[in-house]
Amino acid sequence: SLFYFDDFKINGSAFIDSIAPKLIHSEVMSSKDNYGTPGRINSHFTYPTSSGSLTVTPEVFSPDNDGYNDLTTVKLKLKSPAKTSVVIYDRKGYQVKKLSSNELVNKEATWVWDGLNSAEQRLPIGIYILVCETRDEQGTVKLLKKPIVIASY
Repeated sequence: SLFYFDDFKINGSAFIDSIAPKLIHSEVMSSKDNYGTPGRINSHFTYPTSSGSLTVTPEVFSPDNDGYNDLTTVKLKLKSPAKTSVVIYDRKGYQVKKLSSNELVNKEATWVWDGLNSAEQRLPIGIYILVCETRDEQGTVKLLKKPIVIASY
């Protein structure tokens, strides 16, 4: 289970609305539902697009070196080549790890995350947001977002 408390809000909005505010539109869509829309489509739901798909397997992993779900794999499938950046943010919106920066992806790419930050330190248990930004040859920018959870060590 995932429990939600009012102290998860940052500056009056739910923490997920505060992740990379420049990448997410400024209007907080879920505020009409008291900052929570469990099980319903909200402002952070991403419909599959013609630009491609993003998968994270497993979405919940435990990087404790026990040989089970120690890594998570990020897979991107595109319809056409695009320059791609893949960044992981913590629940407060701080960048913790960059998996890819302006990398040219032909049609498919895979990245593996070990639960470490950019300084190669273990990150705490919690919810993280993976943001994938693609820019195709025409300059069209698409954002794909997925949650990733680091479970107990």
